[in-house]
Amino acid sequence: MVLGLFGGGKKAGRIRIEFPNDFEVTSKVCVVEDVQMPESTEIWIWSLYYTKQLFNLGFCEHSEGLRGMLVNWAAENIEDSLNGFPEGYKSIDPEIGLIGGPISKGEKYTITVLAKGENLPFINTGVPLKGLQNRAAYSVVAFAEFIAKTRDASELPATILALNEYFEREGNYTERRTLVQGPLYALQSIIGMSDS
Repeated sequence: MVLGLFGGGKKAGRIRIEFPNDFEVTSKVCVVEDVQMPESTEIWIWSLYYTKQLFNLGFCEHSEGLRGMLVNWAAENIEDSLNGFPEGYKSIDPEIGLIGGPISKGEKYTITVLAKGENLPFINTGVPLKGLQNRAAYSVVAFAEFIAKTRDASELPATILALNEYFEREGNYTERRTLVQGPLYALQSIIGMSDS
């Protein structure tokens, strides 16, 4: 499978992550899937979005806080995830609550999934021009929580740990090349785990 980076691709999914104006008080966020993501690609799409948000944020307290939160959660849950979360999925941030939508006023982040033939899908993202950095970081967490509530998220901890390994060994997330190479590294790690 090759990433269809150059040329076209048809819309194969669309996710909106919406933060009400009072998010910092209520910790409520709305995730809406306007067009369903292609089956079995959710974690791949999430990893593309995560690396894109890290790149957009650059090296700052919000990107490092997000990364630390995800890595700590993944390390604590990797064993359970390998067994399919027998006691249920444990939330990354229990204070975040997913609510129905749409939200009329607030910040909106969009992920448009594009696919071309048998290639892995890729994404285009939309972010608010004057968005708050903490909401950009929390959009990654909200998307992960949405996947966990609607699909199989058992590969999420291993993906997070593989991405972290990539950032530590291969490349800083502020470099453009990590936008695709990080998720590919994680995908290859997951495939390697399933083969062994």
